[in-house]
Amino acid sequence: MKKSKILLKIAASAVLVLLASCGGKTVTDTATETAAETVEANSATAAAGLPQVIDFNATWCGPCRMFAPTFEKMEKKYEGKITFLSVDVDENPDMAAQYEVQSIPTVVYINAEGKTVDVTVGLLSEEEFDARLQKLL
Repeated sequence: MKKSKILLKIAASAVLVLLASCGGKTVTDTATETAAETVEANSATAAAGLPQVIDFNATWCGPCRMFAPTFEKMEKKYEGKITFLSVDVDENPDMAAQYEVQSIPTVVYINAEGKTVDVTVGLLSEEEFDARLQKLL
């Protein structure tokens, strides 16, 4: 149920951005592209029944930039077992609000049934992140 509300909010935001353009102008808004990618990834995850990990971050956040290589490494390690999403809170404030993100980096861990089972706030070591991912499986 929570995922469908998120998807609806993201889709509504994307539609509003598209409607705001007029006169045949092309909208090349990064937030819209990111929202579309998130909707697509959520749909694929739901269909596949895979656990999901969402990293809430921002480009200006030092700890977020430090965590990015670890997130990418684990994404490769758990390919096909866990779906990984990276969400910029500045580009997707509605999604961040939906998950009640107050500080970044925040990582939300969602089991295969769509239930949030863990949340971490702050920079994680590779070992800590890997251990939490193993618990998710």
